[in-house]
Parts: sequence; C-alpha cells; structure tokens
Amino acid sequence: MATGRTYVTFRGRANNDITVMLTTLDSSTSYEYYIIIGGWGNSKSAILDRGSYCMYYSAVLLSGTYFEEFWISWSGNYIKVGTGSSPGTSTFMSCYQSSVYTLNFIWIFTGWGSSGEWRIPNGNTLLLG
Repeated sequence: MATGRTYVTFRGRANNDITVMLTTLDSSTSYEYYIIIGGWGNSKSAILDRGSYCMYYSAVLLSGTYFEEFWISWSGNYIKVGTGSSPGTSTFMSCYQSSVYTLNFIWIFTGWGSSGEWRIPNGNTLLLG
C-alpha cells in the first residue's frame, strides 16, 4: 500500500472464496482484517477483525467466468467493501471498529479448493517497500 492509502481496488475471477487480508506485518499468518468474498460456496461474504466476525452478507458475488470488480476501504474506524471501481459506492459490507490498526500490507488469495486470477489497476501499489 502506498503511504496514506485508505483503499484498494481490484478485479478477481474465482468460483468462490476471494480472500483479502489487511495486515500490519509482512506475514500471511498475522492479520488485522480478513475479508472473504463469495465464501461458503459463493453464498456469503464476511469481514473479520482479528478472528472475530464483524459482518456477514448473503449473496452470490462471483461467477467464476468473469472478472468482478471490488474495492476495500479502511478509513477512520470503518472497513468497507463494495463492488465496482469507485470506493464508497455500491457498498455491501461495512464494519465499525473501535480500534484502528496501522495497515501496511495486503494479501490476496483464494481458499477452499478455488483458484483465482487477479487484476490490480495501475496506481494500486500493494506493498510498502
């Protein structure tokens, strides 16, 4: 993430379980926020804060055939997730957090037997170097 960045946009194609971790440390085993899009067989999505579920959303969001556009923002005390390429529009999950974490890294992957492809637009540098 670029210093001062408060959102990321990306396109993903998977049958299920697009997973994004927002972390303070460069580690895939320690996260502050864990976002699942199209989990549970592409029937639900969720936001977790350090392992505790904060928000569920029930809907089919992934096709497995097409690249779907998503954005994730972390501004103030809110983690928000939406569709499209414009952060703040078409929000489908929002989670208030009393603690605000310094986020330095983003991990994007699929889970539960799904494979995926990603397209990150220019200007979205995902790691501080």
